Amino acid sequence: MIIRQATSDDTHLLAELSTHVQQVHVQARPRTFRPAEVTEDLTKFYADLLPQPDNYFFIVEEGSTAVGYVFVKHINRPVNPYTYADTFLHIDQISVNPDARGKGYGKALMQAVYDLATQHGIRRITLDVWHFNTIAIEFYHNLGFTPFMQRMEIFLDESN
Repeated sequence: MIIRQATSDDTHLLAELSTHVQQVHVQARPRTFRPAEVTEDLTKFYADLLPQPDNYFFIVEEGSTAVGYVFVKHINRPVNPYTYADTFLHIDQISVNPDARGKGYGKALMQAVYDLATQHGIRRITLDVWHFNTIAIEFYHNLGFTPFMQRMEIFLDESN
C-alpha cells in the first residue's frame, strides 16, 4: 500500500475515484446530488482545486491501482466578534472503492491527514458527513471523531 500526494496529472483519476461515494449520495438525495459520472466539468473541478495552496489530495494505491483518495483543506479562520481565531484541517472528501473497503485503505488515508496536521502543528480535524451515510459515520466514530454541530433543513414545497 502506498499513499502519495496527488498531482495535476491525477485530475481524471480523482474524478473516477469520486464516483463511488457520489453514487451513495445520489441514491439517498437525488434532489441534491448530480449523477456520478466522470465528465469534463468534474475533471476541471479537480484541476481547479489541486493547485490551491491550502488544498491537499492524497491517493492510496495497491500495486499500480488507485483505490481511494482524501481531499483535505487547511482552514485559517480569523477572529471575529463571536469566535476566536482557529486553524484546523477539514476533510472535504474521502472515498475508497467499494471492493477495497475494510482492508485498511481508509485508515491509511486518515493517517496521512493526521500526519499532515502534525507537520503543520494543527491539533483539530473536522469533517462533514450526511446523516444517511451510516457506514461513514461508523468509520469516523471508530476513529474517535465525535459530533460537534448539527445542520437541519425543511423543504417548504412538501407537506409539513
